[in-house]
Amino acid sequence: MTAKNYPLRSATVALTILSTTTALWAQPIAPAAPATAAQSSAAKDLLAAFDPADANKDGVLSLTEAEAIPGLVANFDAVDSNRDGRVSKPELAKVTQPD
Repeated sequence: MTAKNYPLRSATVALTILSTTTALWAQPIAPAAPATAAQSSAAKDLLAAFDPADANKDGVLSLTEAEAIPGLVANFDAVDSNRDGRVSKPELAKVTQPD
């Protein structure tokens, strides 16, 4: 059974796949939920804790400095997006953004 022997069947299958794919892509995408007030407050608190934790005032947190911020050490590798062994304020701000 080849496409040459059944051209109408092949065309029907192709149209079915195309219409199904088109219908899926035509579905509206729901917007992301806005950040709640609690999330915004927690993000502000986390960013506010950055400067006091930066003991040597070099603008980044070492693993030792990160101990001053609860939960940061446990998530240090995930927050350190450029993998330089330090967390910058922009890296910390990035993880506080809602998805």
